[in-house]
Amino acid sequence: MAILTLFSRAGLIALALCGLAANPALACSTCGCGLPGSASEISSVVGPVNPYNGQFLIQTSLSLRDVTGSFNDRGTWNPKPTGSSLLTAGGGLGITYFPSDTWNVGLQVPFAANRLAGAQWAAQGAINPLDDENGPVPPQYGGGLSDITLQGSYVALQSEEWWPSVSLWAGLVLPTGASSGDAAGFTGGGSLSGQIGVSAFRSFGAFEAFGNLGYQGPLANGTSATQTAFYVGQAFIGQAQVYWNLTPEWKLGLSAMTVRAWISDPSVAATASSLGKIKLSPSVEWRFTPEHSIRVAYGADPTIGPWLNSMTDQTLSVVYSRYF
Repeated sequence: MAILTLFSRAGLIALALCGLAANPALACSTCGCGLPGSASEISSVVGPVNPYNGQFLIQTSLSLRDVTGSFNDRGTWNPKPTGSSLLTAGGGLGITYFPSDTWNVGLQVPFAANRLAGAQWAAQGAINPLDDENGPVPPQYGGGLSDITLQGSYVALQSEEWWPSVSLWAGLVLPTGASSGDAAGFTGGGSLSGQIGVSAFRSFGAFEAFGNLGYQGPLANGTSATQTAFYVGQAFIGQAQVYWNLTPEWKLGLSAMTVRAWISDPSVAATASSLGKIKLSPSVEWRFTPEHSIRVAYGADPTIGPWLNSMTDQTLSVVYSRYF
């Protein structure tokens, strides 16, 4: 589904290519890596191999994301406030069309529902405790449409030799999600953003390897977008994915992603303007017919890596894919 809907400033993308979708399409809308939805991740709509000329790929997804804490501008991790919870239930619909064996276009429409109890997310990856002089604040609920993503991919090199197949991709993230008002209702980054990247694919017998490099940058910002909880500014992402085809029906996968982002705004402190994150996502896929599959993935954040101004979380995701 989409690889560039990745990053939420508060939860930065965990992005991309979580391996939730069936190849050749790659999805992250349910990775829970960034925003409470998919609008925070950078992802690629399609991989560099396309045997589905003239077909559609429909993907429906569900996910549950639990924020566990956050890293500050010095790379120090702090757990969320004691007794608090920041939960997001996400869903989405992705449609990818393969008009030829070299071109692909896709649309991602994500949704999110949030429950914040005892804490809420804030700009620059922060988690703020919630209480008042009369005691704990009741849980807050909110949600709705997240940021819609449009993407396309072109297979620049299709190789069956030792060289990998390579595709070029680009996309547009529309600020259709809420980025102001009550924190529980946040579902978007508040910025119209463009995406561009390159991906490579290579198979080795029962194994498949996928690599991706991408960039996302704002084209236009909404009101005070740089101060919203899920705004990321300019972001670069690198991702590697490996699949092991156990049988024609079963496939295991592992995805590792790293992202670095910067916000250019004089109102944002220099120490708060840089963001970094790493996410690991093992997955298992069951292809019960040649056209139908279900993939389950679990995403978590290791403590190593370029951690700065970003939330950590654990996310369980399920994606159903169908070609027709």
